[in-house]
Amino acid sequence: MAGFAFRFGISTIIIIFISKRYIQKMPSPLVAIAGGTGLYYIVTTQTGHSGNNLIIGNITAQWPDAMAFYLLLREIAQIYFFNLEISV
Repeated sequence: MAGFAFRFGISTIIIIFISKRYIQKMPSPLVAIAGGTGLYYIVTTQTGHSGNNLIIGNITAQWPDAMAFYLLLREIAQIYFFNLEISV
């Protein structure tokens, strides 16, 4: 597992140095992120091996509790914005 991630990290660093020379119009870290992500998905679809076994599960989205929203608004109302100090 660690070797799998290490190889993709090294390949992303290599993409940074190569893209500095050949692609001047885009920032090289952005090219490296896109290239490393693309390389990851290409390798995982071809080999069937997914190195990402750390996914916990689905994260559900929901509206916040009404009382928590009220308390947040009450605390925001106590801020004196002109001096950026909290009034007591």
